[in-house]
Amino acid sequence: MRLIVGTPEGVQVYRWLAGERSAQLKVEAMEHHPVTSIWAAEDAIFCGTETGRLYVSRDRGDTWAPRFRVPDGSAVRSVSGRHGGEILYVGVEPAGIFVSTDGGGEWKEMEHLVNLGRRENWKDYADRSAHVQALAPDPLDESRVYAGIEVGGAYRSDDGGSTWKPIHMGLSEDVHVMAADPTRPGRVWAATGNGLFESDDRGADWEVVDERLAGAYCTAFRLHADDPERDGPALIVATATAAETAWGERESGAEPRLFESSDGGATWRERSLWAALAIRDGITGLAWDLAGPGHFFAGTSGGEIHYSLAADEGWVYVQGALPPIRALEVV
Repeated sequence: MRLIVGTPEGVQVYRWLAGERSAQLKVEAMEHHPVTSIWAAEDAIFCGTETGRLYVSRDRGDTWAPRFRVPDGSAVRSVSGRHGGEILYVGVEPAGIFVSTDGGGEWKEMEHLVNLGRRENWKDYADRSAHVQALAPDPLDESRVYAGIEVGGAYRSDDGGSTWKPIHMGLSEDVHVMAADPTRPGRVWAATGNGLFESDDRGADWEVVDERLAGAYCTAFRLHADDPERDGPALIVATATAAETAWGERESGAEPRLFESSDGGATWRERSLWAALAIRDGITGLAWDLAGPGHFFAGTSGGEIHYSLAADEGWVYVQGALPPIRALEVV
């Protein structure tokens, strides 16, 4: 299998097989284009960058080509899509969304969302503008898309992105990741700076999924829906005790924790992590093993990748000495 790793220094592609001592570096690309987000489709991989570019690879990361450039150079913060990339959504900073319905040939900015932001009073912080950090097309409804604004809350479009409505009543306004359930209509999750939330009515009402995740700073979240024997998708979420900006200032660092659910979020269990000296860094990337939902990869802000064995069978060290990992995918 291949690991597609997004870092502030570009993208790195590794080959790794279970049992190998470490992963083998195959490709380094996008130098001087810090990667912020990755979305892997059936036959394509898309990478968004701080320099306002969207790159695509159709050969599992061997080569990369530019597919889109934000007109004003705004940073790309999120990317997602449908049908292998025929429909693409790109979230940017300052907060906005561009949509392509022809695989990236023509693009249109969703002006309604930008205008909504002026009324909603989205918040800038530090040296960052409010931005679209999360994009989640609903796999059960071709017209529905969810978006998370950092910092500004969650929004839903029921017409492919043309118009949007706020859906963050009872939800933290610091939204990091969103995902829609591919097995149950109306269910959606939001990983935020103040806990992991779920909604069963397309975002009209929200509740924290587990009391241990109430108030937690969520750093990564993924679902896996390919096992029909499970009662809903398998889920994993990583958290930290403090926000990312404070990790380097605290003696204890991020104090990461990792939780998983194998029944669509009905129950959750905490996973033990790797060596204690290594878990000062935050878990900033999660990716499922293509072989099944029982195994996954975790990437850290300290530039390490670890592979989770089933249940509590431990972890396998995959790679280290990388730049901080911002995004992680398996192809």
